[in-house]
Amino acid sequence: MNKELEQRVQERTAEYLLAKEKAESGDRLKTAFMHNISHEIRTPLNGILGFGQLMLQEDVTPAEREQYFDVLQQSSGRLMNTITDYMDISLIASGNMEVYKKPFHPADILNDIYNEYLKACQLKNLTLKVHHPPDPDTIQILTDYELVSKVLDHLVDNAIKFTPQGTIAIGYEMKDDFIEFYVRDTGIGIAPENQEFIFQNFAQADTSKFRAHEGSGLGLSIAKEILDLLRGTIRVQSAKNEGAGFYFTLPVGMPAKAPRQEPATQIVQTDRPLILIAEDEESNSLLLTQILQNKNLDFIVVTDGQQAVETCRENPKVSLVLMDLKMPRMNGFEATEMIKSFAPLLPVIAITAYALSGDKKKALDAGCDDYLSKPLEIDSLMDKLKKFGINP
Repeated sequence: MNKELEQRVQERTAEYLLAKEKAESGDRLKTAFMHNISHEIRTPLNGILGFGQLMLQEDVTPAEREQYFDVLQQSSGRLMNTITDYMDISLIASGNMEVYKKPFHPADILNDIYNEYLKACQLKNLTLKVHHPPDPDTIQILTDYELVSKVLDHLVDNAIKFTPQGTIAIGYEMKDDFIEFYVRDTGIGIAPENQEFIFQNFAQADTSKFRAHEGSGLGLSIAKEILDLLRGTIRVQSAKNEGAGFYFTLPVGMPAKAPRQEPATQIVQTDRPLILIAEDEESNSLLLTQILQNKNLDFIVVTDGQQAVETCRENPKVSLVLMDLKMPRMNGFEATEMIKSFAPLLPVIAITAYALSGDKKKALDAGCDDYLSKPLEIDSLMDKLKKFGINP
């Protein structure tokens, strides 16, 4: 009996120690995560607020002001990436990240990634290359474009961070009923003993005082979780100081060979286009009006969805609508549906702070012809206007 009691005590003690270890590990993880959040939000905010104040000083030279503005832009981008990472990991952890599949050409997503990261590579004197298989215009897959783009974003962003010099290559290959994307670099590489941990949640969060690289440390874990949602896999080939290659596979989901069909785009047919801005936030409206005014474009401003519908109904000269999705009286989704009911060829571009996975699809399903997320980039807006025939 004493032996049985002793054995039970030992078992209970072992269970207690295991539970205690897990609890302490969880507490350490929470503390590390909170420290990381604080660091990755306060650091770019310091750059934004600090250099924003410096730009207003009277004795600042044009060259200094340009330098300060570059820092402000870089800090803003870093802050946005951090916020997006925390939003994504929260959606994943809560089981609320949704998958919206549609057919698309892999070549398009690689070209988008190339254009997005070319400048960042040039600033570090890195060569960015894109590799397509033969006849890329005949290859398409059925999966979530936005989520695949997020995975590539994290992999390319990591490659840039950890590659002091050399080349970054992105590409894909077709293998029977699945596609394999890859991102290869000539950077610092990953030691074999660290490779099994890099995809774990929060495993990259470095809370030491001597962090060599910026970032939330969540990129690879987010990529892995997204690929799990898409029924994909990811692996790494690397050695210390010999670069790294990340490869992820996805099911094709449909016949891979298909001719490219260009989307039908509404083109504005007028010498003097008139743009309707539907935006209830004064600062956002001011930004849009200033951009269009600087480009010598005509515009009308309304502050809710109902006014947007009435203006489009009463003014046939409206050539394009910049539609905020969250507005009083009538939101942008409802307004777009009503506008399309009587003016189906009128282009509507959603410009919104709704930037979670799937929000773009919701906007397009409501009838919007395109989508831009806030904070707004002027070059991106101009590209969208040109797409619909408005050339400032």
